Amino acid sequence: MTVTDAVVPDELAERPSPRSGRMVIVLVIATALALLLAAVGWRWLVTPDAVRPAGDRVSSTGPIGQTYFGTNISTHGPWDQQFDEGARTIDLVSVTPRIDVNTADADVTLALCLPKGAEGLGVGAPSDLRQLCDGAAPVPVTPGPIALGFPPDAQIVAIVTTHRAGVVHIAGYDVVYRDGIRRGSVLAGIVTTVTASAP
Repeated sequence: MTVTDAVVPDELAERPSPRSGRMVIVLVIATALALLLAAVGWRWLVTPDAVRPAGDRVSSTGPIGQTYFGTNISTHGPWDQQFDEGARTIDLVSVTPRIDVNTADADVTLALCLPKGAEGLGVGAPSDLRQLCDGAAPVPVTPGPIALGFPPDAQIVAIVTTHRAGVVHIAGYDVVYRDGIRRGSVLAGIVTTVTASAP
């Protein structure tokens, strides 16, 4: 009997080689790593961290009418890094106050202020903004490149106009923005409670 006439047992013919088994394991591991890297990359892409999340709180009680509030929306990054470097410039897409209580039938208008002084904006009468902001009055917030935070950076102010006695609660401001190729949204700024009382 020649070598070519030899019969190979069935169990030997069907058994995969050790080499092909290793290839399957390598492919499974490579696929899992690729999926993990894709998930981490996607998470990084859609969760930028240039805008600091909401944190501080402010309350105000006064007569029915207008009051301005500094929103403290900042692109200085986390609190522990805010003074390490200046504010980052982001591409602002939108800013929307998140109003969850409004028994005072209030209107909330956002405006942009370039402070004249070195102090941040707090709470006061909107007429004071002419003295505090560069220009005759705050300009509307429009999409585009901006650095937000402490002077000399721009600051967003909320002008709250109450029309009857009641309470307005702003849980923060929904900021949608782009930071380079990254795009995301965050609830930012100061949580504000305004109580308007009848004269």
